[in-house]
Amino acid sequence: MKYIVMLHGMINNVFSCTLINIYVPNDVANRRSLWEELLGIKIISTTPRCIGGDFNEIKAITEGVGCQMLERGMKDFLEFCNNMELIDLPMLGRKFTWTNYQDHAIHNCLDRFLISPQWMEKFKVLQWGLHRPISDHCPIVLLDDGRDWGPKPFRFMDIWLSNPKCMAIAKDTWENTQVSGWAGYMILQKCRAIKEKLKVWNKEEFGDVNSVLQIIEAELHQFDLIAEERQLSADERASRCKSKSEFWRLSRLTESLWRQKSRVNWMKLGNKNTRYFQAIANNRFRRNMVGSIKVNGTLLEDPKDIKEAAIEHFRRNFHEEKVSRPMLGGTFQRKLDPDKSLHCGRLFEEGEILEP
Repeated sequence: MKYIVMLHGMINNVFSCTLINIYVPNDVANRRSLWEELLGIKIISTTPRCIGGDFNEIKAITEGVGCQMLERGMKDFLEFCNNMELIDLPMLGRKFTWTNYQDHAIHNCLDRFLISPQWMEKFKVLQWGLHRPISDHCPIVLLDDGRDWGPKPFRFMDIWLSNPKCMAIAKDTWENTQVSGWAGYMILQKCRAIKEKLKVWNKEEFGDVNSVLQIIEAELHQFDLIAEERQLSADERASRCKSKSEFWRLSRLTESLWRQKSRVNWMKLGNKNTRYFQAIANNRFRRNMVGSIKVNGTLLEDPKDIKEAAIEHFRRNFHEEKVSRPMLGGTFQRKLDPDKSLHCGRLFEEGEILEP
C-alpha cells in the first residue's frame, strides 16, 4: 500500500490502537481500490483505528464551496466510512482545510481524522484546524479535550412519558411548589423544581440501564447452562421468564433513549446496539458544541471565557434600564358574567364595522 503508513502501539500503556497516515489518490478508480484494501485491514485487525491525512474527497456538499450535487466519489467515501465504522469528528477552528488560492477560490474539507468508536469511549477527542501560512492545506491536530464545561444540561426523555409516575410527579411538584413573585418568575421556579424531582426519579426508576441489562443477560446465560445439565424447576422457569420480560422491557427503553439522542432511523436497520451506532449518537453532541468563539477579533477557547462572553453578549443586547411603570389600582372583576362573555364571542355586525 503505497498511499498509507501504518503504526500499531499503546497509548499510556493502556490503550492499544492502530494509527494510519493516508494520502488518497485523486482519481476515483484508484481511490476505490484503496478503500477496498483498507476494508481488508478491518477484517484482519480489530484494534481501534485512527486514520488521518489528505482524503482528496468530501462526504457532503456542505463540506465544499461550489459543490452542487452528491458525486460518485463522495458516495464511495461515505460508504467506506460506514463499512469501516469510523466516526468523522467535527472540524473546530475553521470550516475548510484546503483552498486552490485562485481568483475563483475553491474551498473543501479534504483533511481529517476518522476514528473508531473506542477512541470516543476512552478520550474526549476533538479535531482542530490550525493556521495555514503558506501551504494550500492547513494542518489539523487531534487532541484530548480536558476542559471542564460544567454540568450537562437537563434533557427530558420521551420514554419517561410511558411511565405513569412521570406526569404524576410533575403535577404534584407543580401544585405543591409555593413561589411568590410575578408570573414568569413563578413558572421558572416551578419548572426548576420539576426538573430536580425528575432527575432524582429517573435515577431511582431507571438507574444504569446498561449495567442492569448485563446482569440480566448473565442470569439468563446461567439458566441456559443449568438447562443443559438438567430440567429447570418450576421456580427457575418462572424466574427465567421474568428475567426475559425485564430484559425485553429494558432493551426497548434503551432503544428509545438512543433514538432520541441520535435522531436517525437506524433503529429500523437493526444497528441499535452496536458501539458504532452509539458513537454516532454521541458525536452529534460534539458537533453542536461551541468549542470556541471569536470576540472582537480574539479567539476564546477557555470554557470560562466563552461563558462570560455569552453572558455579556445577552446582557448588552437585552438590558434595559429600570423605570417606574404605571400601576393599575382599584377593584377588578376577575371573570366576566355569562352574558358579557357570550357578547365577546359573537360575530361582528355590518353596522359596527361601517360605523364611523
